[in-house]
Amino acid sequence: VLAYENRENASFHRMVSETAAATGLPVTIGAIAPASRRNLMSGDRERWLRGVLPTVRERLILNVDATDALLLCTAEELSRKYDALAGSSSDLVVGGEVRAWPRYFRYEGVSIYRNMRSANATAYPARPDGMNGVLPRYVNIGTILGPARSYAKMLECMHEAYGGYPDNGAACPADRRADGEYLSPRQFRPPVRVPDVHERNATRLVAADSSLVNEQSCYHMYFIDGSLGRLADGCPRLRMDYNGSVVVHLQKVSDRLLLRAPRPVWEPTGEAPCIVHAPGSSKYVLPSLQLWWDVARRGRLGEQFSEAALHDRFRAHVAASTRPDGRHAFDHALAGAYFHRHMLPHLMGLQKTASASGRRKKEFYQKEN
Repeated sequence: VLAYENRENASFHRMVSETAAATGLPVTIGAIAPASRRNLMSGDRERWLRGVLPTVRERLILNVDATDALLLCTAEELSRKYDALAGSSSDLVVGGEVRAWPRYFRYEGVSIYRNMRSANATAYPARPDGMNGVLPRYVNIGTILGPARSYAKMLECMHEAYGGYPDNGAACPADRRADGEYLSPRQFRPPVRVPDVHERNATRLVAADSSLVNEQSCYHMYFIDGSLGRLADGCPRLRMDYNGSVVVHLQKVSDRLLLRAPRPVWEPTGEAPCIVHAPGSSKYVLPSLQLWWDVARRGRLGEQFSEAALHDRFRAHVAASTRPDGRHAFDHALAGAYFHRHMLPHLMGLQKTASASGRRKKEFYQKEN
């Protein structure tokens, strides 16, 4: 397991470190330089990987985000699932998410983000089951599985095709023209028309945001190029794990993950994923994932993670942690999970009722599409 993290406080990668150790996976967490000396920049992870990958002796490497993932499989299970997805090739397996990010990425002038629910409106490969816009389809680089040699070759191919990335961290393409020319964010920064949340049915022009300078653009481009046969000879493809057998990224679909014992289950396919990743706006699920790891998976809540068991465990934990002075010192992850499961839904309901901005954005994009 290879994970990039430049913050020196080990608590940031506690979840990855503990779960990797429990499943017997050797883990290396590193960075080009600590955050105290250098801010995180686009391409840093790939530059670090280029130095680490040649030293790997294992058959496969698993590259994950260091702060927000549960690792639940042994090396043997990961190897079996890789073989099932990659077949006889030495390609790389990547997980997907429901929404495409960065938002303003295009291919041959067509916006991927604005056509996310359309199977054939863009060059982005559609899901085999047709559940586009409902189940994960778009590359999320929070988990990539495959041979170290293939990963290193992919980075070499990106360097050749995409303007020197990752040495040039701002070179990930924002668009590809029909003639094959790739446009970097510096070449392609048009103003973007977005919904005005203060005026119904109104829009305004704003400068394209910083999401254009995002390393995931390179992987979107590489995934599409591979699906269309446009990669250079010898470049490995990215293969999408559509069923969630290797990884489930929870953004926009966290309610479809069933926290069961001994493993969470991805409800749409019945798969027990090896990695559960909570990127972006799904990070609010992390306390519940941590609680499941700390309590449910270790058998103290029985066969299923239930509401009643959580209530009972929380009350017992509060009682056991009451100090002589009457104050409580209960576990932050447990308290956070209780808040997430029982209080946050009520607060979110009030927020959705009180705010019309989300509805206006949704109406705008539906109209545009």
